[in-house]
Parts: sequence; C-alpha cells; structure tokens
Amino acid sequence: MPYGSGAANKALNANRALLPKRKKNKRSYTTSKNETWIDPKQATFEQLAEIRTKIQKQRRVRTYKILVVMLVAIVVLFAILILTDWMLIFTAPGSN
Repeated sequence: MPYGSGAANKALNANRALLPKRKKNKRSYTTSKNETWIDPKQATFEQLAEIRTKIQKQRRVRTYKILVVMLVAIVVLFAILILTDWMLIFTAPGSN
C-alpha cells in the first residue's frame, strides 16, 4: 500500500461502523402510525375570505406608499434639474 492508505481505510471503516448507531438513535416525533392526524387549525371559508381581504388591503397600502415616494422623488429630482444653473456648471472658469 502506498504511503498511508492504511490510515485512511481505518478511518473509513470506523465511520462506517458508526452509521448504524446514528440511524438507530433517530427519534420519531409521531405518536403512532395508526392515528389519523387532524389539523386543529383548519381555517373556515369566512376566515380565508377575511385573510384575503386583509392581504389585499395591505397590498393597496403598500402600493400607495411606493407611488407617493416615487412621485416625491421625481418632483425633487425635477426641481433640482430645473433650479440648477447649468451655464455656471458648463462654462470654463475665467471665460467671462
């Protein structure tokens, strides 16, 4: 065997020997396989409709806020562009 492959084989065999122990210690979080699980938090149609309208209202409010912020940003940008003295910026100093 070339240069230390024996140590690698020992490590592989040791790891392989640990696998069954690890699988045996896994816990099952269900109580019994024969029980049928019933979701106690099943939503009714009215609750689903209420949730739907609440989400739609939140979406409208969020869209309104985004539009207001964008409109204010456009107005500020437009005001900066209009009020800037472009001749002062693009003329060379001392050309007067």
